[in-house]
Amino acid sequence: MSGERRRATYEDLCKVPDHLVAEIIDGELISPSTGALDRGRKMQVYARERLGHLWIVDPSPRTLEIYSLEDGRWVVLGTHAGSAHVRAEPFEAVELVTTRWWREP
Repeated sequence: MSGERRRATYEDLCKVPDHLVAEIIDGELISPSTGALDRGRKMQVYARERLGHLWIVDPSPRTLEIYSLEDGRWVVLGTHAGSAHVRAEPFEAVELVTTRWWREP
C-alpha cells in the first residue's frame, strides 16, 4: 500500500532508545542554581555515560533545548520557545505541541 499512511501501533509508541533518562519535576521552576547544575554537572555525567540525546525543558522562559551527543560533546539541535510544534530526536515520530506544557499564571 504505497503512499498510504498507517496509524502508529502501541508497539511503535513503546519503542524507546537503549539509553533513556527522563527527569520530570512537577511544579518546580528551574532556579539559577539548578539551571547551572542541569547545564553543567548533569550534562557532563550524561555525556560520560553516553546518553545520546538530552532535552532541557525550562518552564520559566518556556523553552525546549534539544541536544545530541556527538564525539563526546553536546551539540545543540534546536531551541524552541513559547508555542511550537516540534519533532525532536529521538522521538521525531511524535509531534510535540509545547503550548500544552506551560501552566498559565
